[in-house]
This record gives sequence, structure tokens and C-alpha cells, in this order.
Amino acid sequence: MRNPFRREPSSATAGALAYGDENFLKLEQFRTDARIAKRVPVVQGEAGHGWYGGEPRMPSYFSWPVGPDGEPLIFVAQLDCRAFPAGLWGGVGPREGWLLFFIGHTSYIEPDYRGQSFPVRVLHTMELGPERPQRFIGSVEWLTNYPKNLSGNAPVMLPRWPITIYEHETEAEERYKRFVGTGGRDDQGRPAPSLCRWPGGAAGNPLTWDGVAILFGALRNRLGKVEQRNHDLLERFHKQIAAFEAYQAGTTTDIGDADQLQFEYTVAKRRLDEVAATHALNSAARTRLEAVIAAHPAERHSELLSPADWEGLSDELAAIEFADVEECHVALPVSNVLGQSYSEQRFELEQATSLEDLRRKVLAIAYKIMLIAKKLQIAASNRLHLLNGRGNMTAQALAFQSACLEYAERTLDQTQRYAAAAKNAREELDALVGRLSKPNTSLESSINEARALVAGIVVMDFNVMEISRGIPAKLDYEVRMRSLIDTGGSFDNWSTELEIHRRFHARFLYCADPLTLPEPVRSHFEPTWSSAALDCHDGMGGVPRWDWVSLEYFNAQMYYSARDRKRFRQENALLASAYAAEPPFDRDNAVLLQLFPDAIFGWRWGRHLTLIAPRHELAQSSFENIRVVISG
Repeated sequence: MRNPFRREPSSATAGALAYGDENFLKLEQFRTDARIAKRVPVVQGEAGHGWYGGEPRMPSYFSWPVGPDGEPLIFVAQLDCRAFPAGLWGGVGPREGWLLFFIGHTSYIEPDYRGQSFPVRVLHTMELGPERPQRFIGSVEWLTNYPKNLSGNAPVMLPRWPITIYEHETEAEERYKRFVGTGGRDDQGRPAPSLCRWPGGAAGNPLTWDGVAILFGALRNRLGKVEQRNHDLLERFHKQIAAFEAYQAGTTTDIGDADQLQFEYTVAKRRLDEVAATHALNSAARTRLEAVIAAHPAERHSELLSPADWEGLSDELAAIEFADVEECHVALPVSNVLGQSYSEQRFELEQATSLEDLRRKVLAIAYKIMLIAKKLQIAASNRLHLLNGRGNMTAQALAFQSACLEYAERTLDQTQRYAAAAKNAREELDALVGRLSKPNTSLESSINEARALVAGIVVMDFNVMEISRGIPAKLDYEVRMRSLIDTGGSFDNWSTELEIHRRFHARFLYCADPLTLPEPVRSHFEPTWSSAALDCHDGMGGVPRWDWVSLEYFNAQMYYSARDRKRFRQENALLASAYAAEPPFDRDNAVLLQLFPDAIFGWRWGRHLTLIAPRHELAQSSFENIRVVISG
């Protein structure tokens, strides 16, 4: 059956085939694809099917590719053509030698294609040459989590990560999905742990003395912020004490809330001496930190840090304690109690010049109603949740929420009815759009039917209004002693740059020889790398997996399965008709390579980067006309 949502190209010829046809996968060149997985764990000396990152092994007679701006492109992958499945691309394309992929550091707008693109070069060589170092120096738009101390100061460095290429038969139900592995779960179905903070201890080894310098800078910065925060808090206490004493003496009447003013005065008097004492404690901590820094001169920064060195250094740093002041609430914080003021919404159908124009205008109204229906459904859901949770509230919380609870109970049924009415109105419009798509439909009768239907639609929309003011939380403070390398407490993001540096060097050490990475560090990182490698595989051949591509490229509905298409139309009623061009893919093209975002390298080019090559050029091992499609 032909895809009912396929837009017929104006230049279509008899027998032409565009992406979205139901028989698309029956063509031989799309039945087989190859998938690419990063190897984890890395086994030293084990041969793979190529690698991501690192340096290309490119014969000396090849010049390093450059982009339109004259800047060197960045090497990202080298693939062994002997590992390609026999049915890949319908049997055309190279099966000997190596493919080398280079990508530009920044994107540009391609006028003829109405989209964003990257300069890309693909080289095919029959022999391996010597390793050629990366040449680009500067910031890279699609490379995240790159150490600041390296960006722009040296050629871009990526670890050389081995990969495996394996064959996969494309199935109809999978053509709209990403290339996925096991969803990031291990062989027992358990998700890998999330490692979002620098762990400290043996696993927190910065790996290089350069990393130790970053650690020293982060700790200095942390102490500075804590000292400044405590100083500002002392000044606030003095102002609060003075304000309340002036109020008591009757020398000022410029106050907002006498009860709040008295509470702040009580807290300030009680905590003033404790916070003032932190100055001496933190000054002593800074003196000890500077003594540790002075004992480790900068000339060692280029050296690796041994586990024994880190053990001694981390013990010294962990013994340094500073005084941290934490906020604590003595009353539950609640927002203002809000309700909704309802009003009728009616719609008017604008004059249409064609059935397609009429269809778009009806879809636009359906989209507006869909947004109102969602607002109503969320409002009803929130009220139901509040009412159902009443039994778990403390007496204090019930008192705070009394006005909100009363309003929710009184208006829940009303909101649910309004939401159902809006949903029915949207479904009626969707049904009308379906009738407008049928052949031999009369424009005049369709306009009359649409006007009559739209004129009879009345939905209730709302604006937020304030029912009663909330009771603000009351702040108190508590002084705690913390280890200097403790990742909790105030400014707990102090170690972000250190962790970026650690991950960067950990990847290089791991790929060169996993055993050179200290065991606690390897145990810390390897589960995350394994999860990232299993979560999503890259691909070649078959049909492209469009996670989401701008509708400037094509009518996105044709890329969805029949099961998902209805939901797509409901959620994107207005956008679904806003396509501007056919997709840059048909039976005469092939997916050369499709890369997805990667947590190991930090690659970010939207939701995927797809390289499309003409099949007749691919058959000749020519890669001069590569088209790049970026999602997101």
C-alpha cells in the first residue's frame, strides 16, 4: 500500500520512488545495513574493524583535507572496508582498503539545501600509511566536555577507540528508530551507574600533575567563594539586627512583615558569632592549602600522576577542613495558591483558495485547540494529584494548602468536562482533515462543511489568577566542618573542570592500554563507557534513522510507522502541514554513515549526523558529492 502521507514531488516521473513508500524496503540496496559499535572493554592488541578518533593512518601522498574556510578538517573515523557486509548498499561500494572520514570544526548554512551542514571529506585508500597527527587548532562546535586548558592551545586530540562492524537486516518496524544496542544495560539488564561527580578518594585520581594543578585552582576558588559567602551573610545579619532594633525603637515604620522581621532578627542574633568564627577557620584552611600547593612545583605538570603520589596528596588535602554555612528551612515552602479564570474561546475559519489551503487552516485551528486541551488536562491532573495526596500531608501543610485544596475539589469536575469537550472538538477537526484528503472532493462543499463545524466549536480556555498568597519559607543556617575535597555542601559544582580533565585523560590512557589506568579509576569509568557503547550504535546503509529533522527538509509524517502516525498528527497538527521540501534521500542515494551523539567522545551534532552519497558514485568508490543532514 502506498504511504497516504507521501507528498508527490512536482517533478515526479513514472515509477519514481521517494522515501516513505511502503515498498521501500523491498529494494535490494536497502535490505542490509551495517552497524558500528565501540568496543568496551578495550583489549590491548586485539584487532578491530577500524577506529574512531585518534590519528589517521593515511599515506603520505594524500594531503590533509581542508574546509571552505581553509582550516584543516578534523579526523573522526577510519573504517576497514573488508568488514563491510556483502549486501551493504546493494553490493556496490568499496570492499578493499580503508575509508577515512574528516569533518569541519563548525557548521554553515547551505542556501540550496535550506539547512545546516558541516564540511565533510571522505578518502578511500588501499593501503595504510603512517599515523598523521591532527592539525586543527581551535574550538570545535560539536565537541563538548573538552578541557579548557587545551582548547585553542594545541591540535584537537581524540582518543583512538577501536570499533566493531557487524551486519544487520533492516526490518520494516525498525526503519523509523535509531540504531540501538541494548539500551545502555549490562548483560543482566541493569542500567550502568550514573557518574556525575568527581568521587574523591582513590577513584578520584586526577591522572596527571596537570590535573593536580586544576584541582588546586578549583580548591582555591571553592575556599574563596565560601569565604565571600560567609562575609556577605555576616553583613546581612548586621543589617537584619539593625532593622529590627530600629523597628523596636520606633525610629522606622518602613517594614513589610513584622513577624518575618522578628524571625530574621532571632536567627541573626543566634548565628552571628558562629558565622563570624568561620573566618579564622577558613583562613587556617587556606594557609594549609597554600603549603600543599607550594610543595608540588609546576614543572611536573606534564608528568603522569602515580597512584602512590595521589594517595599521599589526597590524604593531605582530605585532612584540610573548612567551615561551610548551610541553609536550612524551618517551615515548608509553598507557592502562592493559584486558580484559573475560564472564558469561552470561539474560532473563525479564514477564506481558503484550495483544498490544501483549507486543510492547513483547519489544522491550524485544531492545533490551537490541542494546546488548550493539554492545559486543561494538566490542570485536572494536578488537582487530582493534590486531592489524592491530602492524606499524606502534615497538619501544617494542610493549613498552608487549605485554599488550594478547596479550589481543587470545587473545580475538578468542571475542568475535566472542559478538557473532554476540547478533546472532542479536536477529534472532529481531525476527522474533517481526513475527509478533505479524499480524491474528487469539492472545494465549495468542503468550505461550507468546515465553516459550519468551526462555527459550532466553543472551548473553555483559562488564565491563571491568584486565590491567596503563599507563606514563604523561613530560613535558618547551620555551620558544618567539611573536608576540602568533599563534593557536598556549598558550591558542589567546584570540581566540574577537574572531572572534564580526568575523563579526557582517562580515555587516552584506557585506549592506549587499559592496565595503565589505575584500577579504582578504571572501575569508576568503565561502566559508564560500556553503557554509552551499548546504548546506541552508529550505522551504514539501509535507510536513515531520522530521530527528528527540521521540517524544512521534508514532510516528517512519512517517516513514522502507521501506529505512530496518528499520535504525531495529534501532537503536531500545525507543523505536520508545514513541510517545504522532499527529503534528500531516494532509491538513487545511500547512507554512507550515520553518527549519533556520543557520551564517550562528547560528540554533539543535533540528534544525529547523516552522510548521504549518490549510489552511482559509490559504485565507483567516488566520494566527491557527499550531502550532510543534521538533526536538531
